Amino acid sequence: MHACTRSRARLRTPALVALQVKDPSMLRFLIDLRGEEVDNKQMRDDLITLLIAGHETTAAVLTFTTLALYENPECLAKARCA
Repeated sequence: MHACTRSRARLRTPALVALQVKDPSMLRFLIDLRGEEVDNKQMRDDLITLLIAGHETTAAVLTFTTLALYENPECLAKARCA
């Protein structure tokens, strides 16, 4: 996982610096909010954090939705028809 995210972090940085273009990604936005330059290791760690947080958030939403549908059969029936 580190090798994959490390290569992605390295790919973005030189091109954006050379072109003087702001990176529109969420990761770059969060790094810019810190107000300090971040090295590749920190960028990799932040990317892993975002990926894990997104995974956990999605799992929580799906679990809650499944429970809500189970507890509301009329909503489940509507969801099946949609």
